[in-house]
Amino acid sequence: MKVLFPYIDNPSTGKAFFLSRLIPELEKIGVTCITDDSKKCDITFHLVKYDKNKFKNCKNIVRLDGVNVDKNKKSDNRQISKSYSDTDGIIFQSNFSKKCCREFLEKKMNLKCKFIYDIIPNGADPTFYDNLPIIPKKFKHTILCSSRWRRHKRLKEMTDIFLELSDKDIGLIVTGEPDYVVKNKNIDYVGRLNAKDLGSYYKSCDCFFFLSWIDNCPNNVVESLCAGTPCVVGDQGGTKELIKEECGKICDISDPFPFDYINVKNPPIISEKSRGVIINNIKYLLNNKITVKNQHVNIKNISIKYKNFFERVMST
Repeated sequence: MKVLFPYIDNPSTGKAFFLSRLIPELEKIGVTCITDDSKKCDITFHLVKYDKNKFKNCKNIVRLDGVNVDKNKKSDNRQISKSYSDTDGIIFQSNFSKKCCREFLEKKMNLKCKFIYDIIPNGADPTFYDNLPIIPKKFKHTILCSSRWRRHKRLKEMTDIFLELSDKDIGLIVTGEPDYVVKNKNIDYVGRLNAKDLGSYYKSCDCFFFLSWIDNCPNNVVESLCAGTPCVVGDQGGTKELIKEECGKICDISDPFPFDYINVKNPPIISEKSRGVIINNIKYLLNNKITVKNQHVNIKNISIKYKNFFERVMST
């Protein structure tokens, strides 16, 4: 089986980074992966969208993160809708992603689709973290927040909740380029990091904290689990689907997503009651050592699911 992975415009994106993990694992289990679109292939694998006129002589599979739910960017879904209706198979990252596509593309745009699909999350390699150095701790416990920060990721809310802990023995590490900064001796902004340095932080911290509003399958949560670090996450989007038993805590933080267009830059307010639950969950993970289960996001297992889906598409 030959699978073509066309050129990705921005190799620094999370999508491209995931493929850099997936492709070597697929090759280990007998899938021939190529990047030259002038060569013949059985399947072409696309991220989010594609032009069917360029790929007529093979089966086409799209991995859909979801759709654009921002009310100011409705037009972005036009090209996605074409791919959605033209493709032979779709891989959704989560049930949340699938439901968004059903609601925003099929119902709102009256699409009729006949593709086959599967739900497969992102993955990472737990062995990658085995030999990475531990970052020396400045505090008894350390919480990590890491993302490509945008307003819906809720760094402000996570920072404010951390400050409510009011514990001089707990530190907060924030990686990336923050959209919200507070001067506090217990908060350390370490900037953008390469994969190994970020991996060391995942491995060294006691808890990963992530309350993003609408992520479909965040790589940072996958990476934290593969590094063996438990997570405190919100119950919105697809994030909660990654947190199985003995992976961390899921916090009920606001009303369910309405599956209608929204202002992405204005996430719902987290109530005082929910903030208290979040704080209690953080304290629980900091004070109780758990062995994180991560086989559901191990890239070796994810690659097998991808190969099985490729074979399903080929047989139709």
